[in-house]
Amino acid sequence: YLRVYINEEEQCLLTVTEAAAALGVNYHSRWFMDVEESTFTDEINALATYGIVEGDGLGRFYPANNLKRSEVCAMLGRALGLTENHNSYFSDVRPDDPCTPYINAMAELGLVQGIGNGKFNPNGTISQQEYFTILGRAARYLNFNCDYEMEGLPREALDEMTALGVHAWALKDMALMELLGGMCLSSGELQPTAPVLREEAAASLHAILTGVGVLPN
Repeated sequence: YLRVYINEEEQCLLTVTEAAAALGVNYHSRWFMDVEESTFTDEINALATYGIVEGDGLGRFYPANNLKRSEVCAMLGRALGLTENHNSYFSDVRPDDPCTPYINAMAELGLVQGIGNGKFNPNGTISQQEYFTILGRAARYLNFNCDYEMEGLPREALDEMTALGVHAWALKDMALMELLGGMCLSSGELQPTAPVLREEAAASLHAILTGVGVLPN
């Protein structure tokens, strides 16, 4: 709600829609109608406001759906303001796909990698450890201090990740993500090989972007 002052003594509360109507301006909410029951409602809607996450165009985000590999690149590309317009790096990514410029840009930066044989598997799901590893790389790209923090991670933090079943290639970035408070999980429990959900991905990205100062807290 917005607090509107009629005069020094009178005031009223209006929704944003009501305020826009009163002012005679157009207003279209970027918030989603299906995230109210999510643990991460505020984070999802905050990223939607900045145009970093998108839904189906009809007001739905589908927070409990698995995240696709192409969607990871689109989210990061919008957050970083980066695209790369040339022929796809990967043979299975169509040049006319809306996500292709983001996939190219994230591959160029080394934030994402293919699955081998020149392929990316854009519609494949991504696991928690894969996603958080990518976010760890993104955090280090955005803030060089994260590199120093990752190099100084205590052995205990890495051992904890190992005990949870995190693969060796993901250990340091995952431990960094835990240090930064960037692993937002619906269940509260890390399951490294389980698919990351769209709501978890959005909340974790929001945590990193606010943590490194890209977005306000």
